[in-house]
Amino acid sequence: MLDFDEMKLTLKNVRQLARGGQKVVFSAIHPQFGNVVIKLFFKMDARSQREIDISENLALNCIPMIYETGQILYEGANTLS
Repeated sequence: MLDFDEMKLTLKNVRQLARGGQKVVFSAIHPQFGNVVIKLFFKMDARSQREIDISENLALNCIPMIYETGQILYEGANTLS
């Protein structure tokens, strides 16, 4: 499993945008995709899964595209990105 600190080595300008009870959100510059937003879900529930499903299934300019998903170790806990 990839550690968030390791992942940050491939990104530029990583900044935390928001943190709540379910997720933490960062902005960054990815070498291949350019400006990206990284969402780390602390636990996967139906609401989180709906958010992912909607983003993956709609091709609209107003909804961010999902480039990658997976598990990331963040602050000692497994998260889903």
